Amino acid sequence: MRQTIDAKHVRGEFANAGYRISAVLTFNEAGDLVNFRSDDRHQVDGVIDRPVPWLTPLSDYRMFGNARLAKLGQAHWIEGNEAWAFGKFVLQHIEYNVH
Repeated sequence: MRQTIDAKHVRGEFANAGYRISAVLTFNEAGDLVNFRSDDRHQVDGVIDRPVPWLTPLSDYRMFGNARLAKLGQAHWIEGNEAWAFGKFVLQHIEYNVH
């Protein structure tokens, strides 16, 4: 499922193997995906199991072969007014459809 929110935001839904996730995807003026926000991830501390927003901001787009991809990415969860990074990614090289 896909629903256009405005010129820079789309809500999407994906289901696989019994799991379902929905998210708002944010694009910049160049059409690059710059963020992905979902409220479908849970934070569990042994007492409380609650959904929290999580984000995957992407940046530093460049060409990797014939594909324009984000070189930098992060994974954050939101608690209160703060974003907490739990992953940082740097794309250095990619191969796909390799036989």
